[in-house]
Amino acid sequence: MQTGEDEYTGQVAGSGPAPYQVTINLSHPRRSRCNCPHADGRRVICKHMVALFFTAFPEEAEDYIKEVEEYEREEERRREEHYAALRSYVKSLSKRELQEQLFEALSELEEMGRGFDW
Repeated sequence: MQTGEDEYTGQVAGSGPAPYQVTINLSHPRRSRCNCPHADGRRVICKHMVALFFTAFPEEAEDYIKEVEEYEREEERRREEHYAALRSYVKSLSKRELQEQLFEALSELEEMGRGFDW
């Protein structure tokens, strides 16, 4: 419910038995309030404030979801390109170079405590 020009108040369900009382201030986000354990008495933004914002502005939630999906598609494309380049590099190595690279990689894993049980 809009309670001021740039202020919205509502109840947001949380993990506790009673809903949290949340107020968001769009002009001054640090003036937003929630009585959840994370934000109560502090000048921080919590997930309940974000939930109230997306409830008050569903188009913003849709835009955010689209941005996240685009980011994930881009990350997947980068990951595929990275593995294609890695695959190409490995194929370019001679048997001896490949054995040396494998030995180095396994040695580093063991030093990091991720060794193999031979």
